[in-house]
Amino acid sequence: MDDATLFVGPHYNRVTTTALERAAALADPQPASVLYLTARSEQPNEIERRWNAIDETLPIQLQVTTFDTLVDRALESVQSTSTQLSLERRYRLVEAALSALEDPTNKLYTDREPPRSGLVSQVEDLLSLLEFAGEITPEAIETRLTAEGIPEIAADLRAVSEGFHGARESLRVGTQAETLRAERYTQTINSGAIDAALSTVDVVVLGRFTLFSPLEAQLIEAISETTPTVGMLALANAPPTGTLAETRDTLQGVDRGVERALRVYDTLGFEQTYVEAPPTAPEITQSLFTATTDPLEATNIDWHEYQTANHELRGVCRAIREQLSAGVDPTNIGVVLTDHAGSHEQLRAQLDAYEIPAAVSESRPLTKTSVGRALAAIFDLAREPSAESLLTIFSNPVVTPDGTLATVDINQLALVADRHETTRLDVLLDTYAETDDAAEERAALEAFCTDCQALTECPLEDIPTQVEAIFSTLGITEAAFEAPTGTTERLEQQAYHTVRRILDSLEATASLFENDPVERTRQALEYTTVETEPQRTDAHVAVVGLTESVGRSFEQVYVVGLTTTNFPSQSPRLAFTKAINEAHPDFEAADQKLEARYAFGSVLTQADSIVLSHPMRTPEGAPLVEADVLAELRRVAECEPVTIDDEQADTQSESVQRALAPGTREDLYRGAARSIAEHDDPTAVAETLADSSALTDGTDAVTTRLMNGTACAAARGTPSITDYDGQLDSRTVETHYGTDTAYSPSAIETYAGCGFKFYLQRVLDIAEPDEHTLEADHLERGRFIHAILERYYQEAQSTPGTPVDPTVRREDDLLTVANDVLSEYTAYGTAFHDGWLRQVFAGLGDPEQNEYYETPTGFGEYGLLVTFLDEETSGKTTGQPAYLEGRIGRRRSGDRTVLTEEPVTLPGSDVTIQGQLDRIDLVPETDPTEAVVYDYKTGSSMPSTTETFEGLRFQLPLYAHLIETLVDDIETVGGAYYQTSPPTDVTKRGIIGSKAKASHTYGGPAPIRYHSQSLPATHRGDADSFRTFIEETVVENVEAVVDGIQQGSYQPTVLAPSYPNCEHCAYRAACDVRHHHRHEVIDQLDAQGVSAYVPELVQEVDAADGGATQ
Repeated sequence: MDDATLFVGPHYNRVTTTALERAAALADPQPASVLYLTARSEQPNEIERRWNAIDETLPIQLQVTTFDTLVDRALESVQSTSTQLSLERRYRLVEAALSALEDPTNKLYTDREPPRSGLVSQVEDLLSLLEFAGEITPEAIETRLTAEGIPEIAADLRAVSEGFHGARESLRVGTQAETLRAERYTQTINSGAIDAALSTVDVVVLGRFTLFSPLEAQLIEAISETTPTVGMLALANAPPTGTLAETRDTLQGVDRGVERALRVYDTLGFEQTYVEAPPTAPEITQSLFTATTDPLEATNIDWHEYQTANHELRGVCRAIREQLSAGVDPTNIGVVLTDHAGSHEQLRAQLDAYEIPAAVSESRPLTKTSVGRALAAIFDLAREPSAESLLTIFSNPVVTPDGTLATVDINQLALVADRHETTRLDVLLDTYAETDDAAEERAALEAFCTDCQALTECPLEDIPTQVEAIFSTLGITEAAFEAPTGTTERLEQQAYHTVRRILDSLEATASLFENDPVERTRQALEYTTVETEPQRTDAHVAVVGLTESVGRSFEQVYVVGLTTTNFPSQSPRLAFTKAINEAHPDFEAADQKLEARYAFGSVLTQADSIVLSHPMRTPEGAPLVEADVLAELRRVAECEPVTIDDEQADTQSESVQRALAPGTREDLYRGAARSIAEHDDPTAVAETLADSSALTDGTDAVTTRLMNGTACAAARGTPSITDYDGQLDSRTVETHYGTDTAYSPSAIETYAGCGFKFYLQRVLDIAEPDEHTLEADHLERGRFIHAILERYYQEAQSTPGTPVDPTVRREDDLLTVANDVLSEYTAYGTAFHDGWLRQVFAGLGDPEQNEYYETPTGFGEYGLLVTFLDEETSGKTTGQPAYLEGRIGRRRSGDRTVLTEEPVTLPGSDVTIQGQLDRIDLVPETDPTEAVVYDYKTGSSMPSTTETFEGLRFQLPLYAHLIETLVDDIETVGGAYYQTSPPTDVTKRGIIGSKAKASHTYGGPAPIRYHSQSLPATHRGDADSFRTFIEETVVENVEAVVDGIQQGSYQPTVLAPSYPNCEHCAYRAACDVRHHHRHEVIDQLDAQGVSAYVPELVQEVDAADGGATQ
């Protein structure tokens, strides 16, 4: 071996500089005499900058490349004509190998179906791992894995490898087959070609590698035998003296992240040279994840926690903007993202908003790019033509069609689809043509759809040509991406070329596949990632991922997103992959967590000033857990986080002028609001802003509007309950809503879920927007099913209240009733889609009398009504339907069952209740007669038992209590929500009642039946607990709700967003709910004595989420 030295030490900058100085000393001042082999995470320009800093007269010496490029160069030097198998074609070969497996016992068997993208990706990784461990052929794989003690896995992988190599051989052109990367490495090492490639090189420098594969280690060995070689590793706890073997024996803390690289250097005989750190270098990194107990002082570290990730990114960008405004060179600032792939888009948006020059790399799944989405929508349109697919294509930003298609008004097309809420493509096109007299555009759209649908008839080898033609029609061509001007444009350019490579690989391997070419093509897109590197020549802030930060040097670093969900950890692996990884060190997978800890330690060592930050909650308010490196930092340095929120960030200045500091328009608004809150003089603040022309044109109207708006924003930004939180005085409530109102259970539930929604809907009487539909909406469908189920039993009654035996199957009667109800609905123009009606009517009665007897494709033999009859006649419950659609007050014409003409007072309170309950079943031969209440639900989402017992749902317990005052000689023993959702969801959920009157699902008949978790523990004993609940707990909760309504407490919900379903609320555009403040809001409601109802469910949800219990 020639001169081979590994420089180690705790300070990466010092280690790197020393290694480069050694290389400069060994090399002649000739072009390309120093070869620097980079790790994947290194940036060539950063390496060149460090080299030039050693001696500006030597830049011609340095050449920067990778192992792969060196291997290619070596093979070219010995006139090798082999070409490397592309990654896209490699994936196709893996797909073919998995699809061809015939042994059902093989753990990778797919039953001749196209393998899922995740499986293909993991198997490709596994084959690559084995290849770079030197096991390339099927025989070599089986022999080696058998020797390592995993023969079953060896046989399975041999079969896959045989399929892979067989497919590759079938694609051979002449005598030349495309070679694998591992084969190229092996050929280079065995042929001695590396000597020719290094003939002009005086010294080789190995970059910041954290591990080497066995083949890479062999390549390094071949290099170091003839050429002086220099390596570098930052080791926080490297001993100042000793050998590499001794260093390996004492490896600890964050240094464990490079153990595999250190092992290779030691095995190859590199000599260790220790490089001392600067005297001022921090020592904290040396203590992380070690047994040290002596606390250290973190003088250069600040730790900030923010409410949400958006707050965090905005706070970081605000701080950077202020530094730049103070004259700090942007090249001295770095931002490190722990979750680079998930955060870069949001960060880039904030950087742009603050006008911060920054270089942000992009990494995005192909299917998340505009080009990828366009292609996916084209395939959707081909397989299942729909309005949504067509709209997705023509609203895509990279779609710029010409000709008649260019005249299509996509906004009008979308408006037609939205107003008529249709998914049918023919309906959309017909309506669009009628609306705009656009017959020509309709014809062009139809022709385009026909071209897309032709893909389903194409053989796989013709799909690339057809897609290319469709892309051309849409203006997605190579010329469209020739001159990208920004990050997004470069990303789309890369996406376009990636699609072309994937299509080329499919065309080249078409002979390997038989079935479903469209699905094959769609799956090929799923596991492809598009990446672009930042391209800036001006001074800019660097944004890097955690592993890319190793060795980067900045004066100021912001490490963002330090939570357990963001911090790198081990990716999920197939079970047998883990067994292979653990079988031998050659097969070890990279430990992402250890590597990330190593990178984090490097950041702490390199930067002059560091700000660590993390969000405390998700946007929905769920708590987040800080990354383990922060917990360790707290241990070794006794660091504690400082909570930074908008209020603190905007009140750090001492004058109104803080609002005019550099920042975004949003910052100016927030700064003005904070200043108003501080100075109690909104007019002065507004006038200051008006005079500055920062936000206004100086007119009185604009100034007043700004003053009012910022004052509102200031109040809403805090958890305190103010006049801006839906608070009215009781006299206003009396004027606009009244105090003698009768409440329905649905109104009470609305307020319990969200006071602000109740205010808009019930007090201001703002109805939800009407939907213009060509088909029945979910409400109309619900009414339709309710009407059928109500009349089915009413037709069998002599009078309301007469029990009907449900075990008698009256299938013909049910069909007659259903047909009658259908005729009434269609008579006034409600259009029910045939497919949905078949889900309801399928299999019911006589096919001659049932137009929708046949089931729709993809469903079972029977529909909803037959399933309902099966449930009713099963005899699982002992109750018999007696009261159907029973009205309590507010009688309407056509009501058949009226329990009382007027609203009824809730026993034990002054609250009056009105409404309509769907069904009361009476249990015969009981004294008093036992009753069970049911409420039909036709949707897929059902209220839970917990929601009822914890004070969010009131319908069942209210009616359970009230009917005892309306029907003589009965006692309510339970209730349930009765799900009747097409095609076959017929079950009773959300059960309430006592276990004494209930039977388990698999038990005998009883008034109510429950699953093992349907009844809370406190209501599974005797009947007294249930009685206490409906007679006392529910009454107290209703009184609290009504008190909140009458006192004017209409603040937005304090529940987690999933419960009031905020995302789909019709009033969401008018609501300013702050979910991350909900814990503090509850505290403020109590502290300020606000009459507001807080469901007990809030406690249960927060405790389950790990949050504070209120």
